Amino acid sequence: MVVLNPGWVRTDMGGAQAPTGVQESVSGLRRVLDGLTMKESGGFFHFDGERLPW
Repeated sequence: MVVLNPGWVRTDMGGAQAPTGVQESVSGLRRVLDGLTMKESGGFFHFDGERLPW
């Protein structure tokens, strides 16, 4: 299990000033998910693959 951060995304909630488009965020999240191994279990990751501190 991991926790994912989609970033600040241009949506109704994120607003027009958000730097990340929906497609970019979703694509990044999918790349992160596809690359996970048991080693990353319990990790917190940004949509660009950066491991974030808890």
